Amino acid sequence: MNTVTLIGHITAKPELRYTNSNKAVTSFSIAINSGYEDNKRVDFIRIQAWNKTAENICTFLDKGSQIAILGSIRTSHYEDKDGNKRIDTYVLANQIKFLGKSEKVKREPNTQEAPIEEDKDIFADFGESLTIEDDFLD
Repeated sequence: MNTVTLIGHITAKPELRYTNSNKAVTSFSIAINSGYEDNKRVDFIRIQAWNKTAENICTFLDKGSQIAILGSIRTSHYEDKDGNKRIDTYVLANQIKFLGKSEKVKREPNTQEAPIEEDKDIFADFGESLTIEDDFLD
């Protein structure tokens, strides 16, 4: 079984890219505090997300946003520019949930829309989680 659950804060604004076959992908890191008072350690974990999940992350989240990720650990093998064999380890995000409070949306005073409640979760319409298909990874 290869399943990992992480909660952390995004370390930099995620950037959306597209493959040659027009699939959306983003790679970013999250910072995870160990939570131990005596050992204030922060781990930085690389995350990769695809398709609609990648698009939503890049659209709605920014540096510092809190996110929960359910995924699997993946590795890729490659040669660097000097011909040395390298292994890259990351978490492939299968499901995500946006956490934390959303920023207040500023509106013009004369708009007809209802005011935004201070604690309203603007991501609530997305449901519990977003899921990607794994068929493109084979």
